Amino acid sequence: MELHMANRFERLSLRGWRQFADIDIEFHPRLTIITGPNGTGKSTILSILNRHFGYTRRYYSTPSSRSARSRAKNFVLGLFRVITNRDTTDSQKSAEGRQHPIGEVVYSDGSKAEISVNASQKISYDIQLQNQKSCPGVHIDSHRPPNIYGGISNIPMAVNSIADLTGPFEGEFRSYYSSGKLNQGSLFHMKNALIAMSVHGHGNPNMDAKPEFLDAFNRFVSRLKILLPKSIGFNDLQIRGAEVILRTQTGDFIIDASSGGVIKLFEIAWQLFFFAEQNTDGFVVTIDEPENHLHPSLQRTFLSDLLEAFPEAQFVVVTHSPFIVSSTRNSECYVLRSEALSARSLEEGDDEEAALNTLRIVSSRLDLVNKAGTATEILREVLGVPTTIPDWAEDRVNGIIREMRGSAISRNSLDDLYQRLEREGLISEYPRAIKELSSK
Repeated sequence: MELHMANRFERLSLRGWRQFADIDIEFHPRLTIITGPNGTGKSTILSILNRHFGYTRRYYSTPSSRSARSRAKNFVLGLFRVITNRDTTDSQKSAEGRQHPIGEVVYSDGSKAEISVNASQKISYDIQLQNQKSCPGVHIDSHRPPNIYGGISNIPMAVNSIADLTGPFEGEFRSYYSSGKLNQGSLFHMKNALIAMSVHGHGNPNMDAKPEFLDAFNRFVSRLKILLPKSIGFNDLQIRGAEVILRTQTGDFIIDASSGGVIKLFEIAWQLFFFAEQNTDGFVVTIDEPENHLHPSLQRTFLSDLLEAFPEAQFVVVTHSPFIVSSTRNSECYVLRSEALSARSLEEGDDEEAALNTLRIVSSRLDLVNKAGTATEILREVLGVPTTIPDWAEDRVNGIIREMRGSAISRNSLDDLYQRLEREGLISEYPRAIKELSSK
């Protein structure tokens, strides 16, 4: 069944800017995964999408080598772009306001927003999205606010709707995302809201009950059951005094005593649940490195559980984890990788900057055959990890290969290779060793 949303992302393209040579991503209606080594621009892509949700970031140019040789202030704004700022010449005046198109965002309603950079910017600059469309969404950052205990001494009484309880929690995350500042902590706001939902929902002989608050409480618990690890046997939430208790098959404990992974899942469930309550026509979720704080077993199930818990959402996920890359078949996965291109002169005589631009980033769609590979295969082929054994072990394997290189390959030599690797506990490297010996 096709997901119907008020608006979502259909496609993103970037060309000739920063490290990007040719990025073309077609978003899946439910889940798009973006992976690749560090420095390939995954977070930059998310930042462009996050602008639609009110999360903005600045970009920084690099002083040109020509700045040290002249009075002119030259900045490398990005690949193929050197912006020259001279206070005393007409060239600066002619550059003011000039927009350099670097890509576009295509929305599900068919409209497009051109992405451009203003040539007049200096060391710090921004990008512009011309004809940017409204696209409801929420960003889940890789760095979550630290968990601190905070007791609840009072609860809000002037509460008319569930939306009145969600503002402080979202404000905490936005503050931490933009400035790194922690106020009362996310758990404090969740506990405060859950206790308020229970008190207002049940009411008492002297206070009218609000059944809609209890309904929302129970709907949250239902989605939480999908996301929390099955190993803890989560049953329900209970309010005892001023604490929120997780009732599980392994015992009852306050939410503050949960592991970092459980708390992160609890936060994500809370954040998305209330956003879903206010955006019933659907919304977009961007997630940066969800594997942080998650055990590999949870990384395997995290995305499929999210898709089940929030069928109204479109997810765009950036990850380094091979377990997450291969966890869900009903999705699109794109790999960002470097590709050697011929050097292009940025500006006449700018040989030094041109030399920096021989490696650029391109995107490739990962086919289902590769995506279904093992974690080891994905680490090697997709994430750029040449081997999955420690450096010392790799050095030992390479030493054995060097010792045997030049000898004729025979049944006896292969048996000897097998036995030597087995004694070292490195038998998993036997196929690679054979390949390298036979290629020489």
